[in-house]
Amino acid sequence: VISGAGVRVCHGLRCIDAYDDDTSSDGLIAGAGQLAAAVRSTPTAMHIHLTEAKHANLHPILHYPVDTQQMARLKVLREATSAARDVSPEIVQVQSHSTDSDQRVWLANSEGLSAEDRRVWSRLRTLAVASAGQENQTGSAAPAALPGIELFKTVSPEAAGRPAADIAIRML
Repeated sequence: VISGAGVRVCHGLRCIDAYDDDTSSDGLIAGAGQLAAAVRSTPTAMHIHLTEAKHANLHPILHYPVDTQQMARLKVLREATSAARDVSPEIVQVQSHSTDSDQRVWLANSEGLSAEDRRVWSRLRTLAVASAGQENQTGSAAPAALPGIELFKTVSPEAAGRPAADIAIRML
């Protein structure tokens, strides 16, 4: 077994990390002392001119989650639920959930590079319960992708409903 230890020394806003396979008390104290000397010797003031990096949007969003009307979401949920129920009379319960995320990210590094990004994704999760007398089984499906609600123009809501029900039926 190979093991080691990581040590982080911070002074103000500056931090330095190190890793060593010498886990003895003397080894850790010596390493921490070297790190402390290094963090104190770094310049205290840094002037960084940020330059924005431009990047191509690989996943253009047509309809952001915040702009999507509730009726459009409800239609998707009803279609997924209906598709699951239509698979078999043994499907006794269906739950569909719509989830999305709209995250704005700004990154900057000490070399002056900055970048902004907006990460949007959508997911439809359907859970189906099949029952055959005393036995119940569940199945689920959850298609997801990086676009907004337009995901469901290429991935039909039935693509979450039917497979969830099929899995629950097969499990009986």
